[in-house]
Parts: sequence; structure tokens; C-alpha cells
Amino acid sequence: TSPVEEVLSDGVEGVLFDFFEPLQLAERALAILHEPEVGLGGLARRKVVESFDYQAVIRPRWLSWLGFE
Repeated sequence: TSPVEEVLSDGVEGVLFDFFEPLQLAERALAILHEPEVGLGGLARRKVVESFDYQAVIRPRWLSWLGFE
């Protein structure tokens, strides 16, 4: 879905699959398990921290919006 695609890039931080295709999910999961060198977990964590970390990202934005820069 579009909201998921805003946060996740297929093959970069994770994998996308058709929600109504459980076989596709299983195939994608097995591919990840057989290729741990791809490192999706580390990339996903880095993106979340860089985009959504409270101290580094969210709090400064809130303070700015409230006029407390």
C-alpha cells in the first residue's frame, strides 16, 4: 500500500509483496533467510533512526513548530 511504500523501499530496507498472496510472502521470506548478507535489518533500522528518532528528529521538529527552537 502507499503508506508502506513511503517508509519502505523494496529490496533496500525490506521487501514488498501482495497482501493477499501468502505464497509470495513465504517466497520473499525464504529468499531473505537464504541471503543474510543483503542486510535488510540493518538498513531498515538506520532508516527508522534517521527518519523517526525522537531525540534527533521528532523533538526538534516539535520544538520548532511550537516556536521553542
